[in-house]
Amino acid sequence: MLLAISFSFALHLTTNSLIKDRGTKVNLTNSLRPPPALENLENNYAVGGEEIARGEIKIASSVLIAANSAAWGYGSFPVENFVRYTSTYGYRINPVTKKRRFHRGIDMAAPLGSGVRAWWGGQIIKFTDSKKGCGTGVIIASGNWQHIYCHLKGHVSFDSSGKTYLIDASGGLLLQFGQIVSTGSLIGRVGMTGTTTGPHLHWGLKYRGQYIDPALVLEQMYRHGKY
Repeated sequence: MLLAISFSFALHLTTNSLIKDRGTKVNLTNSLRPPPALENLENNYAVGGEEIARGEIKIASSVLIAANSAAWGYGSFPVENFVRYTSTYGYRINPVTKKRRFHRGIDMAAPLGSGVRAWWGGQIIKFTDSKKGCGTGVIIASGNWQHIYCHLKGHVSFDSSGKTYLIDASGGLLLQFGQIVSTGSLIGRVGMTGTTTGPHLHWGLKYRGQYIDPALVLEQMYRHGKY
């Protein structure tokens, strides 16, 4: 657990400096090339590791970054106009409830309305729309991976045929449940929906149904991306 926290903190410092020096928009360059299928990467990863709080399982970092790690360079950084990380993965004191809770993702502060980009190409499998928690959000499936985007602008709506949409009218965005999105495509804008004390993107990652620390993937993206 200590290793995961230390890794996240180190990434916080490293990627902050990289983004300030080079700008987040350059991270979308690789999105113009078709990324390798995530399934090809999965064959090199063994799911295991140590059990942690609430029965969650983390993938050991040494396994996650093993073979074919260079392929992570094809991913897209998920938010534009990035300012700083406000929460890492793991236990923290919730800024709203003031209680110690496990935070299943990382928080990326950015100005209201900043573009949110799909980390990897995939299919939209769920929208969230609530006054608490994730607020307005999108979940995308890419093989056995799921990427989660919370606190977006807009709302979820249904038409007469039962189709589900995420609508951000002021941003000119309309997403449909089941839609296929490409790496780096615009899937939302930073808002303040749900439980939040300021504008930011909460970004989560799951592998085969288990949450993992997104910092592990971001570190590989910056190590192997052509930025």
